[in-house]
Amino acid sequence: MTQIEHKVLIAAPSAYVFECLNDVDRLPQWMAGLQRTEIPDAFDPANPVGGSYRQYMVQFGYTLQYTVTVTHFVPGQAVGLNLDSRYFMLDILYRLVEVGPAQTDLLCQTQISRTDWSVRLLQNLIATKMLSVLQDQMDAFRKMVEASV
Repeated sequence: MTQIEHKVLIAAPSAYVFECLNDVDRLPQWMAGLQRTEIPDAFDPANPVGGSYRQYMVQFGYTLQYTVTVTHFVPGQAVGLNLDSRYFMLDILYRLVEVGPAQTDLLCQTQISRTDWSVRLLQNLIATKMLSVLQDQMDAFRKMVEASV
């Protein structure tokens, strides 16, 4: 299993960062390649653990469909997601720590937990690309939050 981590300091209170992180309407502003998110009526944002929705993203030149399941949710502190695609499965954990007045560390830990044979052959190359994507997403997220605070 390959694990990728990235941390970014955001000039905003952790409560606001958490709100932005969980705002589906803002996802396209910081997730490059996100085409759409389909959330079923039964999904409960107040109690999301175990709830699932679909996302369609262009990654590595292909449109991938993910089934996203919320695995962990602590308001103001952490969100865990499992993204399952045809080719691989990702476990993502976002943790927020308020480090000062209006200063929040956002740590994203991503683990590739399942792959098909073709992805296993290229796993190191894919992990390098995924780190670059993660860094770009976290930088875009930071800019979006700081511009709107």
